[in-house]
Amino acid sequence: MTPPEKLRSFHTNTSINVLIWLYLTAAYPFIFCSFPFHPYKTLIFALGIIFVILLLFHGKIFVQNSFIIPITLLQISYWIFKFFLQSDISYITICMHSLSFLIANIVIFTFVDPLVIIKQFIKLITILGILGTLVFFTHLLFQYSPIMEYTNKDGRPGYIFWLTATNTYFNWGEFSMIRYSGVFDEPGAMSFYAIYAILMNRLLKLNPRTELIIIITQIFTLSFAFYIFLILYFFMFISNEKARSAIVLIIILATFFIIINLLKNTKLYFLYLMTIDRFFNFSESTGLSGNNRIELYKTAFSTFLKFPLFGSGEAYLIGKPFHGANILYSLAVHGIIGFILIFIFPFLILFKAIRLLGKKIMLNITVLKCFIILMIMYLQRPEVFGLFQTTILLLFIYSVDLYMNSKTSDLN
Repeated sequence: MTPPEKLRSFHTNTSINVLIWLYLTAAYPFIFCSFPFHPYKTLIFALGIIFVILLLFHGKIFVQNSFIIPITLLQISYWIFKFFLQSDISYITICMHSLSFLIANIVIFTFVDPLVIIKQFIKLITILGILGTLVFFTHLLFQYSPIMEYTNKDGRPGYIFWLTATNTYFNWGEFSMIRYSGVFDEPGAMSFYAIYAILMNRLLKLNPRTELIIIITQIFTLSFAFYIFLILYFFMFISNEKARSAIVLIIILATFFIIINLLKNTKLYFLYLMTIDRFFNFSESTGLSGNNRIELYKTAFSTFLKFPLFGSGEAYLIGKPFHGANILYSLAVHGIIGFILIFIFPFLILFKAIRLLGKKIMLNITVLKCFIILMIMYLQRPEVFGLFQTTILLLFIYSVDLYMNSKTSDLN
């Protein structure tokens, strides 16, 4: 890996920085590709060509780790094999995903300080959270309508409410409510990437206030997974630190849930339904009401049993029940081999947490905690593959590297 001190000595090229963010946000999980006038495929292709030309003229390139290129080439080889094995043209697109995040990683580490991109990502999440929370409350108070409607790539309707977007717009007659999603396709994606931002901010020891702002604002995405994360995060990190920080967070969360519980028998009961009820309303068929993944797990696992080694392929799912939004999707569609190739990057975090010094195994507890949290989050949102998804994951791994190279790293 290129030494961090050398990378930080690079002068940030503003124009390339802008192009990188245009590249990363052109497609899913962002909403822009759902707008009819947005040429996202052309944009990604054109920017990819521009980046390749810049790299060729630059001559010397840098990549985050030497293993990234061979792993990506292995992925591409397997996708090509799957294309011929199952005559599934979707694997050409999947090949492009692998190639696109490789290009993004090389460009970031060659032309821009990756730490700058990480800080910009955290700032983006913070701003989107503040704006989304503002809209959440102003909409509750004034009950205004969206200024624009669009259709997501998966066919679900989406709405723009001035400062945020959402695909979750509830209307109970006299009252309506939104779960904000920023510029992501759904609220769950907003909170999912906020988890990355919180963990990166902690590993790099950037700004404790930013962490608190993100946590507070993400509460109002009403994401069940984010509430699970908060519980894990509190017991793994905050409760072991200054009592003051722990007490502040407990007071904020307790106040929030007490207020919501008081609304149970009022006209605003739907706030209770979308929060506390999702934790305590249990059914034998689906489990907790906030967990909408049980049936998806069953469907994906059933498909995996039919095609265990190489998976069913994307084309097989046409006309079949929805398989996505769970970690077994990759296993069902791409098989055991594809699953390993896709999830090899997340497991690098575990490998980094475990170091062999002589005959002694050393554990980095903080990194291990991050790995556990992310793997639990991946159970219901396994977004580890794709242009933006893999780029953020690799930048998280870079944050882990910086943390472990720092004097504050906790080896045991």
